[in-house]
Amino acid sequence: MYRANRNAFLLFMFLSACSSPAERIVSVRLNPVMEDGSRWDLLGGVPDPYIVVDGKSYRDHACDDSYKCSFRVRGSWWYRIEVFDRDEALDGKAGSAWCLASGTCHAGTAEIRFEEGP
Repeated sequence: MYRANRNAFLLFMFLSACSSPAERIVSVRLNPVMEDGSRWDLLGGVPDPYIVVDGKSYRDHACDDSYKCSFRVRGSWWYRIEVFDRDEALDGKAGSAWCLASGTCHAGTAEIRFEEGP
């Protein structure tokens, strides 16, 4: 059973890699506090979320003082997504996950949703 699932997964990954990249909207929502229960910013401020998708940083597109942020990304079906809070001194990591480009996945204290792009 494991081997059949693994082979199906590998075939899916191969076919996904061969398909043309699609534009999708990735929406991120952070919990009000980090995993350890502390606030996102030192003075109790709201986070400035951004993502790194398959090694490409969207730090310059971070949403200031918001628990939610959306980004336009290109890719196939599987994404390696890391979610961060942008700060002046040291960015805080909310989490990371491999996500299928449909529905919702979770990365630490972040919820990630996918939508088809225009």
